[in-house]
Amino acid sequence: MIHSLNPSVRAERAQLIQDLPEILQRYISYNGAVFIEQHTRLYDVFRHAATEGRSAIVIMHIPDYGPATKPQSIASDREDVLRILHAML
Repeated sequence: MIHSLNPSVRAERAQLIQDLPEILQRYISYNGAVFIEQHTRLYDVFRHAATEGRSAIVIMHIPDYGPATKPQSIASDREDVLRILHAML
């Protein structure tokens, strides 16, 4: 996905976001994402907590909240993670 959204993905780090629209700046090679196995685990943990009437706290190394950081520091799959989190509200 990163390669298709950022043609500069193999450039030097300083050039990765040069001429890249802000909305696409999270698709850079040194940024992170949540693996599909982690999506499943996150969903399962929330579902289990909900059935027991418990709460769950999510702590992430890569921010998932845009205003908390720079565009190039947001998880590249943040919509998927937010969909899981919001489904459990």
